[in-house]
Amino acid sequence: SFWTGGRLGLTWLKDGVYRDTTYAKAKIWALLEDQDSSLWLGTLTGLRKVDRQGRLLPQAKHSVLQKRVSALDQLPDGRLVVGTLGAGLLVVDGDSILQIGTGLGLNTNLVNCVAIDSGGRIWVGSGRGLNRVVVNHLEPPKVESLNRGNGLPFQEVQQIDIHGNKVWLAGPQGLSVIDQNAWHKRSVLPPIHLLRIGINGRDTLPLAKVEVSHRQNYLSFSFLGLRFRRNGPLNYRYRLGGLDHDWRYTQDTTVSYPALPPGTYTFEVAAQNEAGEWSIPAAKAVILVLKPYWQKWWFIMLVILAMLVLGVGITYYFIRQGRNRLHREKNLEKWKMKALRARMDPHFIFNTLNTIQAYISTHDTIAAEKYLNKFARLVRKVMHQSSEETISLADEREMLELYLALEEMRFSGIFTYKIHWDPALNADLVQIPGMLVQPFVENAILHGLLPKKKGGKVVITFKAAGSHIFCTIEDDGIGRVAARKLNRAQHKLHKSAGLDLVRSRLKLLTS
Repeated sequence: SFWTGGRLGLTWLKDGVYRDTTYAKAKIWALLEDQDSSLWLGTLTGLRKVDRQGRLLPQAKHSVLQKRVSALDQLPDGRLVVGTLGAGLLVVDGDSILQIGTGLGLNTNLVNCVAIDSGGRIWVGSGRGLNRVVVNHLEPPKVESLNRGNGLPFQEVQQIDIHGNKVWLAGPQGLSVIDQNAWHKRSVLPPIHLLRIGINGRDTLPLAKVEVSHRQNYLSFSFLGLRFRRNGPLNYRYRLGGLDHDWRYTQDTTVSYPALPPGTYTFEVAAQNEAGEWSIPAAKAVILVLKPYWQKWWFIMLVILAMLVLGVGITYYFIRQGRNRLHREKNLEKWKMKALRARMDPHFIFNTLNTIQAYISTHDTIAAEKYLNKFARLVRKVMHQSSEETISLADEREMLELYLALEEMRFSGIFTYKIHWDPALNADLVQIPGMLVQPFVENAILHGLLPKKKGGKVVITFKAAGSHIFCTIEDDGIGRVAARKLNRAQHKLHKSAGLDLVRSRLKLLTS
């Protein structure tokens, strides 16, 4: 059995007869028969595999395996080595792919050829010289470099062949041979220096520790490494401890970190020499970004205390208003209407304050401000309307929307709401008792939507019908039967005081 690949595609010669293949028209740039006798193809559109029966298998979906493949080889442990034009060198182990590019020290991501020596080291030829790569499962890959600037007789390596300790290289100017035993006998670790630290665009001296305010959190670091045996740009690796988990790689000498959150960070940077070794020690600087005052513990405690005092004050205010009306109103029916309307559940207030406290504790000041603004508007509306016997339908709708918005934020992700409005309704002229619809909506949320956990929806519809107004509240919760069963299972004997109050108010209104 004999395979050939080229510009006309793949040909299979078996028992002296040419066999048709399913990949006959593709341009083949590399061929490899692996240790399992499977055939690997390097094509313009990436890496492909042909099984022992000559069938083309589906292409891998990983994007780097869809780059043009220029070279193929296999390590002694079975891992596949893939040279690409654009993605550098790939080491494929099943579904795991190790990508080695210029960031890790490869001369270029355009690979011409690869070869593997008896020690399992990968030799990579390209238009920018030669690399020797050592990969194992326990350490990051070590990439060594050789080019015309440090001893290679020509810059472009077109083919590699290894015999014993001799590595033969073919290039435009002829052949060259390298003795592996003489490869980088002596190497010098490149010194690395941190030149300056930029703070919001202004350069400062690279002190061992830099302390900045939360407004000075756009930082840049400029550094320089020295290399004595090779011209051209150096490879650097850097990381910001406290933000970066892994090293980042670059050939630039300045890196930036915009909008750093408050905290303590350690910046480290190292340069790489031609032997693939990194600076020891790395250049370091400790950065402390101070917290704004609103994130400090004393301010948070002050806000929580203020909200508790406000909550108690608001609760006391409504209680006192109710008592004053009790003594002031002579008409019992009017007093009941006002007292029932002015009532605002203290649990709702404390739940609101707890929600605001949670946003503050997680430093979500935007959500806390938004929630507090809606709550203040609702409280202001209730206080303003508490002395009125009736309110406009427009005011009722606004208070209902504020209440639903607060509950939607409090139970994030559990439900959404919609309010449909009949255009025939003149909301500014129609007068109704205040907070008439809210208890029904609250009942739908607590007993219908919350047990559903997520994805619930409540729809409120106001519709004109002659001299009447119909208000419909619909939810897609667990249903009344399931809610009753759930309450019994949890030994809850709940009686809706809000609904009883609404019935009493409507009875007084129509009597």
